[in-house]
Amino acid sequence: PGHSILIQVSEYASGSIRDAQAIIDACLDAVNAPRDLVQFVVGYGATGSALVTSGVDKVIFVGSPAVGAMVAKTASDNLTPVVLELGGKDPFIVCEDADIPSLVQTACRGVWQNMGQNCAGPERFFVYEGVYDMFCDGVTKVVKNMKIGPSLGDPTVDCGAICMGPKQMLHYQKLVDDAVIRGAKVLAGGFIPAGDNPLTKGSFYPPTILANVPEDALIAQEEIFGPIMAIFKVRGNSDAEAVRMANNCDFALSSCAFSGNADRAKAITSQRVAGMTSVNDLEGTTYMS
Repeated sequence: PGHSILIQVSEYASGSIRDAQAIIDACLDAVNAPRDLVQFVVGYGATGSALVTSGVDKVIFVGSPAVGAMVAKTASDNLTPVVLELGGKDPFIVCEDADIPSLVQTACRGVWQNMGQNCAGPERFFVYEGVYDMFCDGVTKVVKNMKIGPSLGDPTVDCGAICMGPKQMLHYQKLVDDAVIRGAKVLAGGFIPAGDNPLTKGSFYPPTILANVPEDALIAQEEIFGPIMAIFKVRGNSDAEAVRMANNCDFALSSCAFSGNADRAKAITSQRVAGMTSVNDLEGTTYMS
């Protein structure tokens, strides 16, 4: 009745199996398919290695480049086909003719949805100098009003916890500190809560905005996977310069461009080296389709 799927979830998200399994079971029931077509397994590296070497017909892996290289190497022993999705630093291009007030919320949702813990989500914001200050002011005002804390049972919370804990927050801080040393300016956040702050009781990193980020900063090349918006200024309101800056990165999962002229935005995205692109909207318009 169809191809069977075995899903190993991240060890950081094992609790999600209950909800995911219930949804999938309902879908299988709706089409009168056996429930065991889709099954879940939990574990660490040894479990993943066992799956890759078990004789499955195909492996699809989402994770880090380091682990992805191990998956590909192991799968090659059995000539098992592999699809790897190893991170993203999706560019969000804002032309000088874009409607800034209307896209500020879209930009913020893209970064702080799941506190940035998304494989396909904007991390690098290339804003033309003609609207640079307006954009920075707009997103900063939104962030200053966002509520941080445990989200279970509190619908007023905008920003929840970091699933990978203190180790991941140290990664964020390393990227922020490096960018600041190289000339970036912190407009919001940028620190690990300490002292009497109640957020120190959990893994909470405040929503962070970095402006004037230089292209040689680590945060311009390394995946953040967290609640940090890195803003780069596009000099001369140049489409060619925006494309060059956006393509100046090894990661290319998704991208988007915003302009008052949809044809212009489309022309910009057509020059992007990325797996998927969207015009005047976030990347969800592509992979959700």
